[in-house]
Amino acid sequence: MIQKSKNRLFNVLPNAKKLYTLYKIRIFKDSTVSKYFIIYLLKVIFSKSPSQAYALYSQYLTKEYMVVGYYPRDFAISYKSLVEIYAGKNKQNISCDTKELINNEL
Repeated sequence: MIQKSKNRLFNVLPNAKKLYTLYKIRIFKDSTVSKYFIIYLLKVIFSKSPSQAYALYSQYLTKEYMVVGYYPRDFAISYKSLVEIYAGKNKQNISCDTKELINNEL
């Protein structure tokens, strides 16, 4: 039985919600990580424009963490791995994680 939903995709494919769950990527604040490294990550890995990168960096300065974006599970895991690889190569102590969105909490 198909449950009523606001989104037609989920009416047609009841299991689509499980397939297309979004994850948010968070980078946690650390005073030892350089500003230029954070901006570099945002521009190179996450394809942010310079203005978007600086706006996210200001969020990084004022809050405990910054939300880089919302991605499907496979992309989120890949981006997290890339951040960790770049951080290791550049000797930056950066902490990044992915968190599943619950009930479409954008």
